[in-house]
Amino acid sequence: MPPKFLLGPEWKEGDWEATSRVYKISLYFIWALVGIELGSLVISMTVVFYNGCAILVIFIGRALFRRENRDKPQEEFNEKLQEKCTDEECKPLLMEDSG
Repeated sequence: MPPKFLLGPEWKEGDWEATSRVYKISLYFIWALVGIELGSLVISMTVVFYNGCAILVIFIGRALFRRENRDKPQEEFNEKLQEKCTDEECKPLLMEDSG
């Protein structure tokens, strides 16, 4: 039973049961709100984590793909370019004899 000065002058002996029920209901309500908030926090942090992982995978994958393309011999590129072009229209980007 709470102190009488917290309940006010209109408090009576029979009102304690109703007051106790209100306290219990309000505590359940507060804990429900806390649970909902923590649940939404966990869900949002999970989404943030997976988005961060996806961004890292995309950037690392793009960097590795660029490195792989950079390591290809330039001769293959020049041969493909010469096949597409007619005489004197296109010149290879890198000539072996260019010094």
